[in-house]
Amino acid sequence: MPIPLPEYHGIFPYEFSFGTSGGAFEHEGAWLEDNKGESIWDHWVHENPNVTVDNGNGDVSADSYNHVNDDVDLLNNLGVNHFVFSISWGRIIPAGEGDINMLGINHYKKLIKKLRRKQIEPIVFLYVGDLPQALEDRGGFLSDEFPIWFREYARVAFQHFGDDVEYWLTFNNPTSQCSEGYGDGTYPPGVTSNPGVNEYICGHNLLKAHANAYHLYEDIFKPTQQGKISIGINIPWFQPKTRFDEDIEAVATRYQFHAGWFAHPIYKGDYPDVMIERVGKLSQLGGFSESRLPKFTRKDIRWIKGTSDFFAFGYFMGFYVRANSNEIPLPPSFGNDAGSKIKLMNSDVADGIRNVISWIQNEYDNPWLFITHNGYQSFNRTLDDTDRIDYIKSILINLQYAIEGDGARIFGYTHHSYIDGFVRRFGYTLKYGLIDVDFNDPCRTRTPRLSADYYRHVCTYGCIDYPCPPFYYQQFEINLNIDSCLIINS
Repeated sequence: MPIPLPEYHGIFPYEFSFGTSGGAFEHEGAWLEDNKGESIWDHWVHENPNVTVDNGNGDVSADSYNHVNDDVDLLNNLGVNHFVFSISWGRIIPAGEGDINMLGINHYKKLIKKLRRKQIEPIVFLYVGDLPQALEDRGGFLSDEFPIWFREYARVAFQHFGDDVEYWLTFNNPTSQCSEGYGDGTYPPGVTSNPGVNEYICGHNLLKAHANAYHLYEDIFKPTQQGKISIGINIPWFQPKTRFDEDIEAVATRYQFHAGWFAHPIYKGDYPDVMIERVGKLSQLGGFSESRLPKFTRKDIRWIKGTSDFFAFGYFMGFYVRANSNEIPLPPSFGNDAGSKIKLMNSDVADGIRNVISWIQNEYDNPWLFITHNGYQSFNRTLDDTDRIDYIKSILINLQYAIEGDGARIFGYTHHSYIDGFVRRFGYTLKYGLIDVDFNDPCRTRTPRLSADYYRHVCTYGCIDYPCPPFYYQQFEINLNIDSCLIINS
């Protein structure tokens, strides 16, 4: 049954922050410039060019590494309050640990300083999928040393950028990183050995690494830098394929396997009960001597629980869910452990974001929410992208309904992305940008789409409709001299 809609007025609170995003591998290019180390993405697409539909790679991409001045001007022209971006681990520590590359450090310092001068809040992801290949060669996320490697990488980032960064995110989309990178092999590093085991080792080490970075910041850097830190979990909208109880239950299980896998240990102290029970039972049926899902020690639980200052999530897609009726245990894998089949929704899924927010509210006691990534995909370069505008409007309407009608405590929304870039297996065929990039032009010419004009209006006035309601403009003029900032109320 649809969630009832409150009265719609189309205006966000003045303190609500609108932003956009970019990513190191997705947009930077310059893959070997200034002593950058090879990442698992670099290695994967060079060794297996057919993993992308156009044989694309990130060698040059949108070349944002060499367009810092131009791109910050574009962000300023969009009127955004914040910019979410990731640091390339291998650009600042080429071998993953050890010697620091000051050319890489200075690149991000330059970017952050320029954002600050334009009064754009930098929000920094430490990791978005581009582990240094040198560390993957030593076991990557499957190594017991990974949490230590990540803590020391985080220390370098906090030391060099923390005075100008108030919002940190450790990992983006950990579910895909582990279930696809170390499970079905559709994401770098493309490990397919030992499915149903490696995914959970990856997740276990990732959570320990996140907690290491959180406590390092809390103990050493927060007293002077006064920032906040979280993890970014991508959460799809799961809908039952039918009204049968088993499909409805399968949806609840899918949410726990997908989002609860990482949110539960942070908010409640351990993996979701259904995950522990299902993986344990299926492990036994499969002849394993113990559960394939690792167990946390009491010390681990105390270390990981509470390591989030706000709930950060990305939203892109929806899936229909149908319970798996096969009574014979399937081969071990993350997907089979979840006990259902999923099918991607082809229709507009903007309405689903409110359902995801409602799930988070109910599951984790209505935490403060920040949306790290949300965007509309297109396979053409049209500048007249009214479909993207319609999608953004629908998302924002649902966010307002969540705030006004459901009491959701959302303090920021991020449209992904500001420009076109490399998109996983789609290479450069899929477009997410408010701004078009000509990848056939050595200069990577940027041209704003119609959606950029619309989003500028949203960022400037905070209202969904264009034009805003007549009464609003006079009210807005009164607020023009108030300092804009990103706020989480205590």
